[in-house]
Amino acid sequence: MYATLAAAAAASAALAAYGMMSPRSQLFGRQLYQLEAGGRKLCALTFDDGPQEPYTSRLLDVLGAQRVPATFFVLGRQAECHPDTLARLRAEGHEVGIHGYSHAAMPFMGRARLAEELDRALDVVGPARLVRPPYGWKDPRLFALARERGLTVVGWSAHGADWRRHSPQAIAGKIMGRLRPGGIVLLHDGCGEDATEGRTRSVEAAAILTRELKRQGWEFVKL
Repeated sequence: MYATLAAAAAASAALAAYGMMSPRSQLFGRQLYQLEAGGRKLCALTFDDGPQEPYTSRLLDVLGAQRVPATFFVLGRQAECHPDTLARLRAEGHEVGIHGYSHAAMPFMGRARLAEELDRALDVVGPARLVRPPYGWKDPRLFALARERGLTVVGWSAHGADWRRHSPQAIAGKIMGRLRPGGIVLLHDGCGEDATEGRTRSVEAAAILTRELKRQGWEFVKL
């Protein structure tokens, strides 16, 4: 009996961990991680943790040169530091969602603090329809609070692990190896907790990725 209970508890814990951490999980609510492609080679580039200078501006230069739209999940505290860059994101036609205010892990907050993270980010960033929680971690409370604010929770289907010290070529290659039609790609233009870290490799990877995918006939869309 005790073995059965232990096994059931372990299975429940594993399921809860999957629901919290998986960028594709629908366990706690609807999470967007894939687009309807309709047979087209369609993908969406998304960037987290910015704006952070000079990297976001360099990235915008790359996207502008390639005429590629993207979706940026902005940290409220970073937007406060770089209001001109946030304005440029919108002026150049990119979509802006929120990534919380402080990059703290949302499932470990009290409900009031979690609501404050969303509301404070929205106050700084302005109107938004999308939220991606830091680390992709979420719980049922986030989905409930997001619905109250008209926000869709967003995951991803391909990433290049650009938070590790891979080369730009390796980051881009990892994404291209995983990308499927309708894919939502995760990259970063900022550094979460440590804004002293750089994102040069991510910007260079985005340049390689957009150039090569366009050569292969892919279309880029906002979420």
